[in-house]
Amino acid sequence: FFFVMGRTVLLVLVSVTCGYVAGVLHGRYRSRRTRSLGQAHRPRDITEAVEALTPLDLDQGPSTPECSKRPGMRSSPCSRPTTRCLLQQLPNLKGGLGLDVGGTLSKLVYLQPDQSPPNLILAAEFYGTSGERIPALELYVPELRGTLHFIKCSTTRLEEAGRLLTKGHASTGAAIHVTGGGAFKSGSRLQVGLGVTVCPVDEMDSIVEGFNFLRKHGPNDEVFSLQVVKWRIEKEHPVVVEPWPVLQKPLFVVNIGSGVSILKITGAGYERVGGTAMGGGTFWGLCRLVTSAGSFDEAMQMCQRGCNTKVDKLVADIYGGDYERFGLPGTMVASCFGKLASMADPKQCDPEDVALGLLRMVTLQIALLATTLARQHDCLDELFFVGGFLRNNDVARTLLAYFCNNIGSRAKFLRHCDFVGATGALNVCLTAEDMHSGSRV
Repeated sequence: FFFVMGRTVLLVLVSVTCGYVAGVLHGRYRSRRTRSLGQAHRPRDITEAVEALTPLDLDQGPSTPECSKRPGMRSSPCSRPTTRCLLQQLPNLKGGLGLDVGGTLSKLVYLQPDQSPPNLILAAEFYGTSGERIPALELYVPELRGTLHFIKCSTTRLEEAGRLLTKGHASTGAAIHVTGGGAFKSGSRLQVGLGVTVCPVDEMDSIVEGFNFLRKHGPNDEVFSLQVVKWRIEKEHPVVVEPWPVLQKPLFVVNIGSGVSILKITGAGYERVGGTAMGGGTFWGLCRLVTSAGSFDEAMQMCQRGCNTKVDKLVADIYGGDYERFGLPGTMVASCFGKLASMADPKQCDPEDVALGLLRMVTLQIALLATTLARQHDCLDELFFVGGFLRNNDVARTLLAYFCNNIGSRAKFLRHCDFVGATGALNVCLTAEDMHSGSRV
């Protein structure tokens, strides 16, 4: 009897021990697998990990917990609203809204009226993996009795989210003013999916409207320039607050987005005097091709660590020093990526150096075209650079300032540089509301 009982107890103990060990090992394996999965996709949060595994935005179903989240609650990384959820809130907003759907980034400016209730858009600071509201840019406008909020996201994500709006909604009677190429490319999909009227605003009109809106309602430090004597990437240059120009003289606005458009604005109107296909989209596309940068901000960080003289051929590399006859310093770039032509293995270049070389190449071509046209139109004194390419891009701003200073001009920038078009669409929205007493978004 005792022998049988002892064997039974021993078997029970062995079973329990094996089950415990198996559970521990399984948990460790799952944890290790989860960590390796996260490292492979490099997610910033749980939402990004999920979106990295799916081709579209996170909210695949007809409704999501994010959309039903109570306004006013803070958004955690795993419960932030998605891009589709952001779109679904647009018809419900009261006040005013302008949307700029560009080739790379989409920008949204929302006027929140005083005393308006909380809403989902303002309850979060991030949306999906690419959307971000920028509190530092918030602007209270007493004349409009409301606060402007500024949001940006990837146009690819916006279009993917728009494709999920297939069932459509009953017409809300609201209107959304949209500018940029996406006003025409994605306007009908948004109109059907959200049940709103999409009012396209010409891209160039919106830039001028936004520029004039910021001139009238922008903060005192909206316009600034950089004091650049000798360009050094590792050195911060003093920021000088500039006054808004008067319209007695024409001015130039260089809008740097995926491509570049250059506008001449006068008191009587404006004209597009030129542009180039080499813009922010060129830099970002090539950077994705030849480096491991996973985002534009990551590419900017690579540029900060790079040294372009390792890939660019300088005047000194050709002449052994300065080219004194024409006043060309030896540190001037004579050939972008010229050193790669004589390298034994160009593929051994550091990606940071390549990224900085790309950024300088694109920026210098923009500066050269802009200043040449400005000189032809007598606008060197009032040369403004705006567009999403300049957001958090200290290198490009410094290079533009340095180039302009060398030819007797001064590059001027705006704090809301990447939201000029969206702000212009908002201004058109507000003007339409003043003219017609209908519903507006």
